Amino acid sequence: LIKKSLKYRPDVIIPCLEDGVAYTPDAKDQARASLKKDLSGTMCTDIDVLVYPRINHPSSDYWKADIEMLIQTEASGLVIPKTESGDEVREVVKFLEAAEAAAGRKVGLRIIAMIETARGVMRAEDIASAHPRVRGVLFGREDYSASVGLMRRHKDSLAETSPELLYSRSQVITAAKSAGVEAIDGAAFTLVDHEYIKRDASLTARLGYTGKLAAHPAHVEGIRSAYTPDPEDLEVAHKMVELET
Repeated sequence: LIKKSLKYRPDVIIPCLEDGVAYTPDAKDQARASLKKDLSGTMCTDIDVLVYPRINHPSSDYWKADIEMLIQTEASGLVIPKTESGDEVREVVKFLEAAEAAAGRKVGLRIIAMIETARGVMRAEDIASAHPRVRGVLFGREDYSASVGLMRRHKDSLAETSPELLYSRSQVITAAKSAGVEAIDGAAFTLVDHEYIKRDASLTARLGYTGKLAAHPAHVEGIRSAYTPDPEDLEVAHKMVELET
């Protein structure tokens, strides 16, 4: 699947070691070994695709082994799932730096912190500004919805442009901009409704997000279209630059 995804030239791929893998030691070991094999060369860096694997949560028994494996690969960074505080970020950074030192490598992996719960949304600024290694925050809409008991019908979200997520999305983007880091919106889990993908991505781009997850290769085109400025927008921007200079 990693190799297949590269055909679509995404900016970043996020292989999942967390809830994409069964929570057993054997399954986690097998996933790490497979990922290490795929990322041991320059398959991704040769085509300028960044790799930010999603590790297991710092409260688990698995995340340290994830990091020890990643510093031996071509990964550019890592994603922390369900981040709820700056302390969690700093705990990961502390171990990451120790692992790099023990391996004799200054890899410099960057961090994307996923915000997926009500507590995470309320502490978004603390998370976004927790450490210089934090490159951005990622709003995980599905787990957030579950954490607050939010009921979102697909047809209503399409018609109304997801008003039920507006507060949480705005909180995350404001925290990211305040901290000077990237803000990435979560994936829309529909495979065939391309109109929904385009409208959802367009909304997040207008809110100020700098990127969005694709849950399927079919989403890439719609997301890129929504995040690409229109010719009219570019013309206005050029005129503003000319006036300033």
